[in-house]
Amino acid sequence: MANINYKSILYKLIPRGFIYPQEGMGSDFEKLLCGISEESKRIDCDATDLLNEIMPDQTGRFLEDWERVLGLPLCGVQLGSREERRDMVLAMLNLGEFTNDEFFKTIAAIFGFDVEVVVPTPFRVGSSSVGDRLNGEAQRGTVIIKATCENPQLFRVGESGAGERLIDCSNEGLECIINTFKHSWQYVVFDYS
Repeated sequence: MANINYKSILYKLIPRGFIYPQEGMGSDFEKLLCGISEESKRIDCDATDLLNEIMPDQTGRFLEDWERVLGLPLCGVQLGSREERRDMVLAMLNLGEFTNDEFFKTIAAIFGFDVEVVVPTPFRVGSSSVGDRLNGEAQRGTVIIKATCENPQLFRVGESGAGERLIDCSNEGLECIINTFKHSWQYVVFDYS
């Protein structure tokens, strides 16, 4: 767009005649056309930028709009740099609608969490062996998310009360994200180690 001479194009559009000055005479009319041509050049460049901005992998100015449309940041989990935020937008657009164990691992990784996903299988005579858990039909739809304990809250005598855990390892951001994407029939158990 920078190679186009907008002022020459405008001169070609005005009617021919001796009352209109020719290009290069330094008149007020030429100054007017020069100002109009600069604005035309700016609008043309902005339109080209807009075409690039509609693609989420190239967006810069509209990153906040992409995040707003996708509901980001989700559960208060934010990424710092614009590149990380753009990568999150792309990942959310390409996420799909699956909720298997690989899906939960992928969604946790997008938001910066390293998890292991376990889907309990029902105990079956002939295929299960001694020592396997006796998971039954009641556990169908259960997903176990194993993550590391980052900020353990220890039970303190005098500060903690009856019924509280001895060590509380919750990660509200991870739990919120997983619970946002799981189906209503799924039950997620978080196992922190």
